[in-house]
Amino acid sequence: MTVDESSIPADVLTGAEAEAAVAGFSAPEPAAQLRELDFLLGDFRCEYVNLTSEPPTSGTASWNTKAVAGGHYYEMTQVIPVPGIRVRWTFGWNSVAEKFFSHYIDDWGNHGTTTCQGWEDGSLRCVGEYVAFGQPFVFQEELTPVTPDHYRKRGFVQQGEDWVQVDLINCFRDAHAADTAL
Repeated sequence: MTVDESSIPADVLTGAEAEAAVAGFSAPEPAAQLRELDFLLGDFRCEYVNLTSEPPTSGTASWNTKAVAGGHYYEMTQVIPVPGIRVRWTFGWNSVAEKFFSHYIDDWGNHGTTTCQGWEDGSLRCVGEYVAFGQPFVFQEELTPVTPDHYRKRGFVQQGEDWVQVDLINCFRDAHAADTAL
């Protein structure tokens, strides 16, 4: 790659001068609001019901969530043996919009991004666009702490003006769940 040196300003700092100029900068502390999601941290055995199949199907999965990137984000990994999906779901705090957000990807090529308006009736509701199984959807993910060792996730898909529930997942803290995590 070549650089057009005429586009570089004459007053660019280099070497020790550049180091001195950035010496006053340091990484900010992680957002305090992220601690509201601490109920997700750790290893969980999750019991799910897939409401999109006829009849509905059920199974168990292993979910693990840990702080990443200096504690600025929480990353959840999911291993869902049937049908065989591995997931990464990252949560963070947008300090400009003052909202939680999440990014979802899995090894089937599904992906999505949500923003969360905040807590309502003890649940965090996150809404956004996903592409799942080659189709666009508007998803609503609802996360509800039940006890310190149990939380519930309910997923919904928007159909017209209605929200149709597609899953129900109960996650229970389980140190052995990490044995099958990513």
